[in-house]
Amino acid sequence: MLRIYTSPGCASCRTAEKLADTVRRVRPAQPVEVIDLAQHAGPKPDGLVGTPTYRLGETTIALGNPSLRELLYRLDNPRIDDDGD
Repeated sequence: MLRIYTSPGCASCRTAEKLADTVRRVRPAQPVEVIDLAQHAGPKPDGLVGTPTYRLGETTIALGNPSLRELLYRLDNPRIDDDGD
């Protein structure tokens, strides 16, 4: 599951919502959830320090908006660490 955390007043969160829509269109089997922190009653993941934050499962894959190419690469290669391993 790709979860994208957003918040009101976040200038780049609109781009995050557009990226989520694009992922839904080009990877229809990929579950995507956009979570507005102002309306989220559940626990926040550890390490959530700003918005937008992209998490794939339990792993933060981007702080801020990645390019579409980078995001799709991470979705297609979920076991790759940030340092390239």
